[in-house]
Amino acid sequence: MSILHVLGVKKLLENLGEVSEKVIKGTRKGVIKAALDIEAAAKSNAPVDLGNLKASGYTVGPEDMTGALASGFTGENSGKIVKARDSSVAASKKRVKKSIMPTAMVGFGANYAIYVHELHATKGKFLERAVRENRRNTLKVIGDEIEKAL
Repeated sequence: MSILHVLGVKKLLENLGEVSEKVIKGTRKGVIKAALDIEAAAKSNAPVDLGNLKASGYTVGPEDMTGALASGFTGENSGKIVKARDSSVAASKKRVKKSIMPTAMVGFGANYAIYVHELHATKGKFLERAVRENRRNTLKVIGDEIEKAL
């Protein structure tokens, strides 16, 4: 029977663990940056009446980097919009925390956001369109952040 000894395996495994952590950190940072870009594009695409729909937009990431108190709402239904947005942010935070992968969620918490998104004649699918338009940029941003982390 022959025995093969590989020198430096312990150091190799330590280095692989270090690289893996750096990749994960870079991925997390890239996912958050890309999600914020998508949020900005979706807000730009969204129709505007009083501006409440845009103001209800948010991005939630693995760290508590967003979800600040809702503000900027106007009109007689502003109280309902604040409650709906805060509820939506809280639900998104729970889903992101449960994820084992680097995750961020972009959403609009106005109680009528889904109807505008799905049914608006000219500006519908504003969030979906932002995701599609930013697909290449999203991959680039994540890749750039991984590269910086290494």
